[in-house]
Amino acid sequence: MQAKLNPTNRFELQDTLHLLTKPLALAMRGRVMLLAVVGVLAIWAADRLLVDQSAGVVPLEATGVAGWWAACWGQLQGIWLGFVDPFVQLVRGEHLLASAVRCLVRVLVWGLVGGAIARLSVLHLTRHEEPNLVASLRYVWSHKSHFLGGPVVMLVGLAIVALPLGAAKLAMQVTWLAPVAAVLWPLVLVVAMVATVYAFGALLGWPIMVMAAAADQSDSFDAVSRVYAYVFQKPLRLVGYLAAMLVLGTSAAAVSQLLATTVVAVGEATAGETPSTWAAETTSWWMGLVGSVVTVYLTSLFWTTSAGLYLLRRRDVDCMPTDEVYIDPAEFRGTIPTLQPGETGVPEIVGNQADAA
Repeated sequence: MQAKLNPTNRFELQDTLHLLTKPLALAMRGRVMLLAVVGVLAIWAADRLLVDQSAGVVPLEATGVAGWWAACWGQLQGIWLGFVDPFVQLVRGEHLLASAVRCLVRVLVWGLVGGAIARLSVLHLTRHEEPNLVASLRYVWSHKSHFLGGPVVMLVGLAIVALPLGAAKLAMQVTWLAPVAAVLWPLVLVVAMVATVYAFGALLGWPIMVMAAAADQSDSFDAVSRVYAYVFQKPLRLVGYLAAMLVLGTSAAAVSQLLATTVVAVGEATAGETPSTWAAETTSWWMGLVGSVVTVYLTSLFWTTSAGLYLLRRRDVDCMPTDEVYIDPAEFRGTIPTLQPGETGVPEIVGNQADAA
C-alpha cells in the first residue's frame, strides 16, 4: 500500500518547498536588485577606503565540473565572509579602528538596505504582494531603531561575555595573579564555552534580527532572543533547511556565473582586436560589470532566502503561520476609492484608482 500524507503534512511540505524555492526568483526582481546594488556599492566604497587593496584575493580557477562547482561555492562563501569578516577581525583585535568602522558601516547599510529587502521579501512570500519600494524604505526608516538596535545589543552582549576572558588573559601576565588564575581556570573554560555558543549563534543567525523587525516589528531584545531560539531549537530541521538552501544557492550561482561567462565571451568575440586603447578599456570595463551583476544577484538571494528561512523557523519554533506578517497602517497610504455601478451590477472602482489600489 502506498503511504499517504495527511492534509496537514502535505500543506506543510508545500509551504516549505514554496519558501525554499520562491526566493530564487524573488532575488531577480528589479526592486530587490536595485537595493542590493546600493548595499554592495556602499560596502565596496567603505572597504575601498579602509582596507589595503594591494593584497587581493586569488580567484578560484574553474577547471572541469568539480572546479566549476568549487568556484560557485567560493562565490557564496565570499558573499557570507563579506558580511561577517570585519566582526571577526574586531573580535581578534586586528586593525581595530578600521574593523570598527567597517562593522559600523555594515550595521547601517544592511540594517537599512537589507531591512528594505527583507520587508519586500516577507510581504511577497506571505501575502503574495508586489510591495512598493518607497513604502518599504519608509517602513524601515520609521522602525530604524528595531533594525539597527539588534546588532548593537548582540555586540554589547558579546563584549560583556568576553570581559572575564580578557580579565583572565591580563591576570596571566601578572606574576602573583597567574597562579590564582590557573586555579580558577575551570571557570575560565566555562566562560569560554558560553562565549563560543553566544558567538556561534550570532555568526549563524544574525540575519534573523533583520527579518524579525521586517516581519514582526520585533524590538532589539526580542530579535536577539529569536536568533538563539531559531538557531538552537529543533536543530535537525535547521540543518535540513540550510542544506537545501546551499544546494539551491550553489546551483543559482552556477547558472548565473555560466550566463555571465557566456555573455562576456560573446562580448569579447564581438569586440575583437580594436586599435583604440580607450575603446578596449571601455569594453573591458563593461564586461567586468557583468561579473558584478552576479555578485549583486547572490547578495539579493542571500536576503530573500533569509526571509524564507526566517518564516520556516518561526513556524517550527513559535508555531506561527508562515503567511502572517505585521502590517503597519502608515506603510500603505491612500484614500478610500470611489465606486460606481458596473456592467454586471457589481460596484467597480472608478478610473485609475483601480491601479492605485
